[in-house]
Amino acid sequence: MPIREPPLNLPLRHSRCLLAAWVGLHLAALAAVALCDCGWWAKLGAPPALLAHGVTGWRRQLLWPAGSRLHWSAAGVWTLALPGAEPDTRTAWEAPWVHPRLVVLRLGEAGRRRRTVVFCADALPADLHRRLRVRLRAQPAAPRGT
Repeated sequence: MPIREPPLNLPLRHSRCLLAAWVGLHLAALAAVALCDCGWWAKLGAPPALLAHGVTGWRRQLLWPAGSRLHWSAAGVWTLALPGAEPDTRTAWEAPWVHPRLVVLRLGEAGRRRRTVVFCADALPADLHRRLRVRLRAQPAAPRGT
């Protein structure tokens, strides 16, 4: 008889480690543009483009409103609950990337925009982060795009 796993209710919180990596990556890209031998137009155009990418990417992918939650039912359905919005139900778009310090989920439905949810180890309680990683590794991988 298979063991039924209880649903996971994951709070979406900010991660200081992820913020530091995000800022560091964009600062390294700015330094690379400044040090490379390219035209003046590239050196003037790259900083605003990198700044815009950094800010919009952070707001869209990694900055969640307070009280946001991600619920994983035993049936494998993910529900994203943002305050003041309708719950958004999706399935795993492709196999998650699981690492001891980081979990990256790509959620989506056919014909809809995909959503990426990133859990760094400092954004979840240790036990909940461990349970999420174990369950993601134990489940069979969904075919890409289903």
